[in-house]
Amino acid sequence: MGKLGRANIRTLIKGLLLAGTLLLRQGPLCPLHAAPTEQFSLSMSIRGITPVRDLTAVRGASAGSVLLTWTEPAYYDAAAPLSYIIRVSTMGQISNNTDFNAAKDLSQFSATPVPAPGAGGGAAALLVENLPAASTYYFAIRERDSGALQNDWVRSVPDGWNVNNFVVAGLQAPTGLMVYNVFSSSMSASWDAVDSATLYTLEASTAANFTGTLKTASTVNLFSALTGLSAN
Repeated sequence: MGKLGRANIRTLIKGLLLAGTLLLRQGPLCPLHAAPTEQFSLSMSIRGITPVRDLTAVRGASAGSVLLTWTEPAYYDAAAPLSYIIRVSTMGQISNNTDFNAAKDLSQFSATPVPAPGAGGGAAALLVENLPAASTYYFAIRERDSGALQNDWVRSVPDGWNVNNFVVAGLQAPTGLMVYNVFSSSMSASWDAVDSATLYTLEASTAANFTGTLKTASTVNLFSALTGLSAN
């Protein structure tokens, strides 16, 4: 009697991963010239939700907005309705399920409603708005059914899984500020460039918390001067 070889087993496993349900019919199982011919059929099914592998976060057109895009997970034998869980961290990367569970729900950062999952394989997008600016946000997403079934979250740079799941929302404050040519009524300053910035505003105040008299100057350059200052 013939046997199901290693190549056939690999094909079977691959079929299960891709299709969820596989029907295999094999025959004959005995040598070509043998008199009897035997056949058998094998049906196997699995339950599960495939993980998101391509979550991408890019800065939106408005300050504090981030556009998330991903491919809808496929699912097999899941109990409707299905839903997404989106987690966010400002403390560091979300690399696995443990990090995912420790991260905060999106609702704690933004009131943006989370869409319902599609049938699987389609393009999904979510514009997250009103995030506090000048912070790096790390995102992760999982899908679950109405029971206990849900997929895993994995971020892996070597495997190319969810590599671009983070972004800086809004513009960060310039670094490298240097003040020079300070006189009784004027001063000059320079700073390092900020990615995507098109206008800079230099401010000076008579109070350390900037609640006092304020002088400002706006420029497209990486340097500026303030005049009309009063010593205190």
